[in-house]
Amino acid sequence: MKRVQPGIRREKWMGFVRPLARLVLTGVFVVAAIFKLVEMGETQNAVESYSLLPEWAVWPAALFLPWVEFVAGISLWVPWLRAAAQEMIALLLVIFLGAIIAAWARGLDIQCGCFGGTETANYPWLVARDLGLLGLLSLSKKKK
Repeated sequence: MKRVQPGIRREKWMGFVRPLARLVLTGVFVVAAIFKLVEMGETQNAVESYSLLPEWAVWPAALFLPWVEFVAGISLWVPWLRAAAQEMIALLLVIFLGAIIAAWARGLDIQCGCFGGTETANYPWLVARDLGLLGLLSLSKKKK
């Protein structure tokens, strides 16, 4: 009986996990972007509720953010854009985590704005979700 080396078994497993992780990340970022684009007024209100940007920057951020999320999510499937998309998603998640934690620390009652709508933020869930997405992002990357 032929013995399979552990590294080979792991690589076969990761050959399944990486695309699955990319699929989930694409779904999350593309769906979130679409909801934000459809409900631009709510997106603007959500960005404003974090109280992190000057008033003049709220609308441009609310307009720009969904497009960045959309392009980054789709770009995970373009081989020559994948690394840049992974870095952009990592940056977005770190920014989102920072904004959520800052709002939580200041005791703000924010609208998350994550998937559109006007739901009030559940801070522990939002932090756990974004940390989980960062973990999933690390699984989507091919180790060198």
